Amino acid sequence: MPEIINYIWQSFFCLLFLFGIYWFFLRAEKAFAFNRLFILLAPLLALALPLIEIPVQFSKPSISLEETEFLRSLAAVPEAEEIVGTFGLPEVTVQGSKLPLLMELRDYLLVGYLLVVVFLGCKVYWQYIQLQMLLRKGWYQTTFDLKGDYFLVPTYGLATVFSFFDKLFWDDTQQLRADERAQVIQHEIVHIRKKHSWDLVYYEILCVLLWFNPVIYLMRSALVDTHEYQADAGVLKATPGKASYPKLLVKVAFKDLDLSLGNYFAKSTTLKRIEMMKNQSRINWLKVSLVLPLTVILLALVSMKTIRVPYSSDKKKAEVRQQDEDLSLPAPAEWRQTSVQETLSGFMTPPLMSGAESINGHILDLSIEDNDHVLLR
Repeated sequence: MPEIINYIWQSFFCLLFLFGIYWFFLRAEKAFAFNRLFILLAPLLALALPLIEIPVQFSKPSISLEETEFLRSLAAVPEAEEIVGTFGLPEVTVQGSKLPLLMELRDYLLVGYLLVVVFLGCKVYWQYIQLQMLLRKGWYQTTFDLKGDYFLVPTYGLATVFSFFDKLFWDDTQQLRADERAQVIQHEIVHIRKKHSWDLVYYEILCVLLWFNPVIYLMRSALVDTHEYQADAGVLKATPGKASYPKLLVKVAFKDLDLSLGNYFAKSTTLKRIEMMKNQSRINWLKVSLVLPLTVILLALVSMKTIRVPYSSDKKKAEVRQQDEDLSLPAPAEWRQTSVQETLSGFMTPPLMSGAESINGHILDLSIEDNDHVLLR
């Protein structure tokens, strides 16, 4: 459990860091192809970087929660004691009669996560069913454009103009001039040729699996903006009168059906698209080039782990030998082990006494043959 929480936190931090790179360095730049690639790779980097471990020998800042009190408290949760008590003789042990818990906190969290995944998956599947319903309703009136390599499917006013893979769903109830119709179709053709639908499906899957990470929705919104900027740039490149296209964006309105799987011609990004088209500045490649070193900094911050370098075996043995030499003292030559008999003999016998001596009126009988005993009479 602590490892999962730490991984989720590091993954969230990585994705937030990468979104910050996009927001401050790429959002206002017209390097649409590079922006698209960066947004597509950002979630994969956020998921992979916490799993990479690069050992280093120097200290560095870390975003890991391993040393926090919160994770330590989770890791140090004591297990439930099964033995209730011991009574009477040591051979008699009363054990708990409680049944083990069927589910722990981790299991409840997993079930809750899967329930949300199933719900969001069903929601995406329902959008796919709606697309299929639109396709079946207008299939008999569908035409195939050989030049653009797409199917033109009428929606009969049930949905506004959008594209999904090689299907261009067209609202035939809109009153558009021929040049406006050509511009709208050209916009959707760019979506089809750039394979933008694959990006949307990819991000829909990520949003289902990573629903708990709010940054993934910001990244998806940035991807939709990039798609629209790229398609608008393709229309402006092929259109002689560039001033009429922004007016067309304002003219075309939404309708009720809004499917996130499709690439819509008119959406809530209309104002941002107009501002991007009015931006005549060139790409600031210096800002774009900063993306790589910033990503390397993120790699160093998350993946590099400080480790303690162990001493080599020879050096360690030498140090242990030196410590032993410092602690050991050489025994003097005059030090030697003596027997109890010799010690007592030298301590208790004066220079060769024999017979009996009188001390304080008592007779002290010292026997040379038996120096271990002093006899008082």
